[in-house]
Amino acid sequence: MVVFTALSLETSAESQDLSDRTVFLSDGFCWSAFFLGPLWLGFIRHWLGFAFWFAALALLLVAQNHLELDTLLIVSAGLGSAWFLGLEGNRMKEQSLLNRGYHMTGLIAADRLRDAEDIYFRTINVDLPKSEDIKNKSTSYKSTPEMFPMLETGQ
Repeated sequence: MVVFTALSLETSAESQDLSDRTVFLSDGFCWSAFFLGPLWLGFIRHWLGFAFWFAALALLLVAQNHLELDTLLIVSAGLGSAWFLGLEGNRMKEQSLLNRGYHMTGLIAADRLRDAEDIYFRTINVDLPKSEDIKNKSTSYKSTPEMFPMLETGQ
């Protein structure tokens, strides 16, 4: 099972379908971030990550020229950054979407993306009690002597 995060864009237009403004992200390795690296960071508009990657690359190239570092070290650093982007890519994409106005609307455990979408859109229309309704209701309970006979007898 994979955990999917549902992110929805809040819009005022009611005519727009909910499925058009909902994104599902899996909690797993992001292969596109691993293979495409900085291009992927630019594509998801994660500019801070892109700037950090570019600065790290420039620093490595300057260090290689001045300190005559081994090429294996440079390749290892590139593979390490690709591995990091693969591991944290979906969280970076989630943060980028949150910065653009999306809100987390659910966590779904499913085997496939299609199953997660089915579960989410079937449960989104269920009338669940709102938190305001729950807070406004009284939670005081009254017991009757039949419920607790030992209290009446003093035992």
